[in-house]
Amino acid sequence: MLTGFFDESGHSSGTDFFSLAAFVAKDSDWIAFDDRWRRALNHSSAPYLHMREFAHRVGAFGGWAESRRRTLLGDCVAAINSIRGIAVGAAISVEDFKNLDEQERSTLQDPFFCCFQEVVRGVAINAVFEPEGSKVQMIFSQQDEFGSMARKLWDVMADTIDVKNRMGSLNFQDMRAVPALQAADLLAYEFRHFYHLRKYKPRLAPRWAFREIIRHQRNAHGAQMLKYLPGWYLEIQAAGVFDEVMRVMWKHPGTFSPVLSELLPGPI
Repeated sequence: MLTGFFDESGHSSGTDFFSLAAFVAKDSDWIAFDDRWRRALNHSSAPYLHMREFAHRVGAFGGWAESRRRTLLGDCVAAINSIRGIAVGAAISVEDFKNLDEQERSTLQDPFFCCFQEVVRGVAINAVFEPEGSKVQMIFSQQDEFGSMARKLWDVMADTIDVKNRMGSLNFQDMRAVPALQAADLLAYEFRHFYHLRKYKPRLAPRWAFREIIRHQRNAHGAQMLKYLPGWYLEIQAAGVFDEVMRVMWKHPGTFSPVLSELLPGPI
């Protein structure tokens, strides 16, 4: 059985980018991962990994020496790369969303909704390569803000998307107690910061953790399932012509390659 673990980073009212990310793997892989992740935490005497606390050196990570921080992050990235877990994610510029006209924003509702649809579908696609009838159980980080939104959109998607027969159950768990959700949190945080740096400090190299995860995804799994949703992408979604436009673009990739290249992080 496959299980996908999801978490988000950012907010439409307080950050310049928003991202939602997930790792999907077989349950046997998650058992091995859980053990390795907990050993990584124990090695650095950390109760959990929560990137917002970790990055700002607050909460459980207040007063940590840089060497201890590097050890924990390195061990956690190694745990992620030790299993066949496929990374799926979507990131969006909050400014691009706000620049849509009122009708378009009303249709798409929130950056969370835009990313949620992309990532849930991306995770469900992984079940297509499993035996017939296989479904992906999906577990989101439990929090009050997006929980009800996720449930409503999930119900809509379960009736409409092309891989709806691959969607299993939707559940919520405490990320501080679930290593796989902590891994999703790490990916979502680094994915959002990748675009933040690209916008404000384009000369800087991508951050180490993000580089290591993405390189491993491409080299070990041939996976490129992290997507950026530019303004034009949101517009054709809101206009209801998404499938038609994307079909034309992918039919003529040479003509539309500069535009299509915006959908992927690019060289890492």
